[in-house]
Amino acid sequence: MEKQRRKSKYRLFIRLLILGVLFFNATNVFSQSLREKINSLEISPAENQDLYIKSDIKFEVELPDVNPNSVQVRSADFGENVNLKSLRKSESIGKSTSTKIEFWLSFDKVGVYKFAKLPLLINGRTYYIRVKSVEIEENPENLNPRVVVVFNDGTTLYSDDFYNSKYFSEKKNEIIPIFDAPINQKLEFTVYLQYGVQLIQFEWELPKNSIFTQTKQYEITEVKYRENVYSKELEPIASFEWTGLVEEKMSFPKIKVVSTSYKGYKSEIIFPSYEINFVKSDIQNNKKTENSIFDDAFDFSSTKAEAGSEVLITSEISKNIAELRIKERNSSLDYFINVKNRKQAENFFGFDSTSKEFPVKLLYVCGFMFLLFVFVLILCIKHKRAVGIIFVSVMLALCLIASVFCVFKSSKKYGICVGGVLQSVPEESASSKFEITGGNRVLISERSGEWVFIEYGDISGWIKEEFIIFIK
Repeated sequence: MEKQRRKSKYRLFIRLLILGVLFFNATNVFSQSLREKINSLEISPAENQDLYIKSDIKFEVELPDVNPNSVQVRSADFGENVNLKSLRKSESIGKSTSTKIEFWLSFDKVGVYKFAKLPLLINGRTYYIRVKSVEIEENPENLNPRVVVVFNDGTTLYSDDFYNSKYFSEKKNEIIPIFDAPINQKLEFTVYLQYGVQLIQFEWELPKNSIFTQTKQYEITEVKYRENVYSKELEPIASFEWTGLVEEKMSFPKIKVVSTSYKGYKSEIIFPSYEINFVKSDIQNNKKTENSIFDDAFDFSSTKAEAGSEVLITSEISKNIAELRIKERNSSLDYFINVKNRKQAENFFGFDSTSKEFPVKLLYVCGFMFLLFVFVLILCIKHKRAVGIIFVSVMLALCLIASVFCVFKSSKKYGICVGGVLQSVPEESASSKFEITGGNRVLISERSGEWVFIEYGDISGWIKEEFIIFIK
């Protein structure tokens, strides 16, 4: 009997031992599985929130197959200039129970923050979860508007960072040129507004000894009101082309912007005096370049283009003037900007800049208005509106007169002469000849084969078509 009792106790012990081993293995497997899941997680900022200083930023993570009662967040050191505002854990119910951990951090300074892993105690075991690095920025609401200039090569200048930039030597108290730019070649850049709500005023001064052209104007110059949404995005104002004509250091064109800030204050921004060193490239020294818009026409011995000095007008200069004229003729809302750019170029070379190109698109506008009033007149006649018929008839007559005027103006053909010989008859053997210089705007009255009859002031005559660039 005693022997049977011992055997029973021995069997019970063996069974308990087996159950203990199985339980330990199951717990270990579950622990390893949970650790693998935890290692794959990352605590990151919640979506759709701004990462600004002095604001509470929410971080979150969801622990799968974990009951909130079994989770304890240990104290963590997030580093300097980081403050833990609050922490919360809650149950997320889906296909299986999981625990959602949320906490809010506040940052005192701008910068990139990297964190140590966050320790958690789950069922008595310690686990570590990665925390995603974040870049904290200044709140645009607290910033004053600034002007940003971006060149096509990526060089970026800021209106509020001049004295901190590498382009100002505090020791020597002098400006260091941004880069060397070849003379007679276009330098393209765009002016942006940042941290501004509404653009009130935008103007610039034309730099000396250079060609400065506005090539595009953006929507912000026309929009009177924009939503007061805080953003760090750059809003384009206008794009420009700048061509230096002499070898010297030139200050960046003076740009003035008046804008309202997010807090409603009006702010005036004067872009600082960054400098660019215009130089003659090796290619320009050896030969004419295909990319040079004016070839060697601006190879002046003086550092300034003095009034009355003679300048060689090349065919490239004439082509450039023709391009400006063509752009002016085909303008729409940017007509006056194109007139300004063309006048600047012509005045530099001493051409007559008083004659303007007629905007041919105005003819389409008048034609559209004429058809519109014809349609309205038909409606007024149909409904027997006497007053409407009189008013629309007057407007229709005005549109007709304007359309006829536009047809008359746009039918005149002009061109830019690249230089050549005027002859009394369309023959090279003509006895009467007169030489005309390039760059001048001429009226084209008649064509005969490869010859055109042009008028320039009191001078008129026949010239070969190859010496005329038509303003279409």
